[in-house]
Amino acid sequence: MQPAKNPAQSHSVQNSRLPGFVIALLIFGVLKGWPLILAQAQELVVPPPASPQNISKEVIPEVIQKETVSFDEKYKDWPMVMPLHETRITVNRDGSFEAYVHRKVVIQKKEGNAMGEIPIQYDSDTETVRLLKAVTITPDGKEHPPAKVQERNLYEGYGMYSGAKEQILSMPEVTPGAMIELEYVKTTKRLPMPGAFWDIEYAQQAFPIKDQIISFKVTKSPAIPYKSFIKNWKPEVQEEGDATVYRWQRKNYAPDTDPEEELQPMPTPETVGDGIEFSSVKNWQEVAVWYYGLIQKNLKITPEIQKAARKATKGKTTVRDKVRSILEYMQENFRYVSMSFGDYSMEPHPTGEVFRNKYGDCKDQSLLAKAMLQVVGIESDLVLFMTEYSGSDPKDDLPVLGLYDHVLLKVRDPEGDFYADPLLEGYDIEEYPADYQGAYLLVIAADGGKFERFPIFTEDRMSESIKETVTIRPDGSSVDEEESSWSLSDSIDFRKQMKSKSGEEREKFFEYLSNQIAGGGKVLETVWDGLDSKYGRIKTHVKTDRPDQYPVKGGLMVIDLPEQSGSDGFSQKERKHPIFFPANVIKTADVTYVIPDGFEVMHLPENLDLENGFYSLKRTVEQTGSSINVKEIKRLRRIELPATDYSKIKEFYDKLPAETEQRIILKQK
Repeated sequence: MQPAKNPAQSHSVQNSRLPGFVIALLIFGVLKGWPLILAQAQELVVPPPASPQNISKEVIPEVIQKETVSFDEKYKDWPMVMPLHETRITVNRDGSFEAYVHRKVVIQKKEGNAMGEIPIQYDSDTETVRLLKAVTITPDGKEHPPAKVQERNLYEGYGMYSGAKEQILSMPEVTPGAMIELEYVKTTKRLPMPGAFWDIEYAQQAFPIKDQIISFKVTKSPAIPYKSFIKNWKPEVQEEGDATVYRWQRKNYAPDTDPEEELQPMPTPETVGDGIEFSSVKNWQEVAVWYYGLIQKNLKITPEIQKAARKATKGKTTVRDKVRSILEYMQENFRYVSMSFGDYSMEPHPTGEVFRNKYGDCKDQSLLAKAMLQVVGIESDLVLFMTEYSGSDPKDDLPVLGLYDHVLLKVRDPEGDFYADPLLEGYDIEEYPADYQGAYLLVIAADGGKFERFPIFTEDRMSESIKETVTIRPDGSSVDEEESSWSLSDSIDFRKQMKSKSGEEREKFFEYLSNQIAGGGKVLETVWDGLDSKYGRIKTHVKTDRPDQYPVKGGLMVIDLPEQSGSDGFSQKERKHPIFFPANVIKTADVTYVIPDGFEVMHLPENLDLENGFYSLKRTVEQTGSSINVKEIKRLRRIELPATDYSKIKEFYDKLPAETEQRIILKQK
């Protein structure tokens, strides 16, 4: 679950959960031997998402009575604190509701000045915002209203999203010692699903809160159930006529500042720990039936769509070839525009409208792709999507539609069904970004909804390799020839970067790259394979002449083999939670050293076979005649290990640099 973006006004009914896990960054770091650090750079006004297992600390009343240090004194070194963080939701029988928001923010350091710009987003088609109070209270007690109030369309120039607006309050005198007080009511006429209500309110915030209140006033009939993921914080429940009021209140809340453990397990309903959700929708099947109706309502095959689909697939015979052609047509002709709330936050726009405008978000473009596929005889279903690290499996939640944050397609093919995403430019059929694996899916079909999981990738999908021959001369210089096969993700990202550069920029970049590769030597030859291809991996062949690569000293020549770093990510003394690595990865290196004339082998290192449960390194060193071959295989395995294995893994990384510090020694005959 993901908190709203500004603690001064945080409230949104179209919520999404924790940002997805950055698998590619993690994999790259481990394979290169870099520390396993997944730091999240957060702006001051953006509360960090709750760690699924690290539930925020609470001060219970008994502790408060014994507290000898005041709230102000205890948190005086924070950039800001919040004397009050209150949200009250009142739900009507027809599904309309009001959100009363009241925030008080005290600025204590210069870094807190960013709170002076307060955005309030809303959909003008279905929502209104009534500002009750917005002032900066300076230390002398004077109240200063907003210096400027701006209202703008969030998607200027995109007619389909004209209702999406943002009111920006520019507060004056926001300096250390000042307090911002904000109070407003947002009224929502309806959510996308007629008569339904759902919402998630998040308890964790980035800064200390003196008084935190979350309340829901909901109808008894129809009843609106709730589910809380916050342990040890129970609501007060009161009956008010034909409504029930649930009220959560706590004092002296402080964010958990304990260091976050690396490679935490995926969130589960037992460990999510920061949200309260309400939903009047009976079950996810009811959602699927409703959403299928929206698909049927907005899927209109116009003559223009028919013509484009047939032209794009002309001469194609297989399902996969036709799908590829239609996706390529859309990627070349349509722009992506994100739309995250309002009536159309769930409902796709009519396909004819999307086709005319040549833009749309994920659900708009997926529905248009479905229409074009239908023209050429291919059936497909829209799929609601959420990455596995964004939160626990939605099927274990109440039906809150905002939990899913992406839409793609499941294509039916006699040779095997597969998923297709119109937004994945550079990925061929059945190629997907690393963080797609294991994602939670809800397939929307005519016979209802079906929960699925995205397939887990094999290590081949996440592989890269190097094959190198190093011919050493008697003076210690060498000629190196290296063949590299890049990872698929790196290949796609690099192509995108090159595509965005002008001819002159590309020329300068490759000149810089050549100098870096040469390392003080000279690049004799560079061959790029696949750089200008649409799909697949990039392969490179580089030949370099390097002076003084292996200097001769005292008749000896030393060849250092790659030393592997330890990991800062496993530097703590203890571990509370299981260790989960999310991907299967392999990286191979095959290097042959040609011994120079007049030299012989004095020392060869032993073979290595190291493993810690999810990471393994195998290195073999073998001499054949005048050549020494060094092969290295690094593997990462998708696996969860118990916390009791932590000391063993920590010891593994502590010893890794020393154990992999190896060298080949040659001596003159």
